[in-house]
Amino acid sequence: MEAIKLLAGIGKPPLGRLVHYRALDTSFREIKIKKDPNCPLCGENATIKEPVSYTKPSCSMSPVPEISTLELRKILAEGFEGILLDVREQDEYFMSHIEGSQL
Repeated sequence: MEAIKLLAGIGKPPLGRLVHYRALDTSFREIKIKKDPNCPLCGENATIKEPVSYTKPSCSMSPVPEISTLELRKILAEGFEGILLDVREQDEYFMSHIEGSQL
């Protein structure tokens, strides 16, 4: 409900307060919340200055290298000596798989 009020621009948002609703007896309780001076987002020495983009890959993630079927065919023809790992389910593997691959 509070999100709807904020989006609609109506009513008074509970800034600095937590509204607790107890459905068992349909009672409301309002709890005041103090601002944390050490909060990394809104504290005196805030370290978070902008929102995190969860759509961009993280710096800690390395891109997964991919090759085309034609590139794989060439690598296998040149005498590939590594392990070709098939990550599909067993029934999919038995329907069709690359010779020499392992589940």
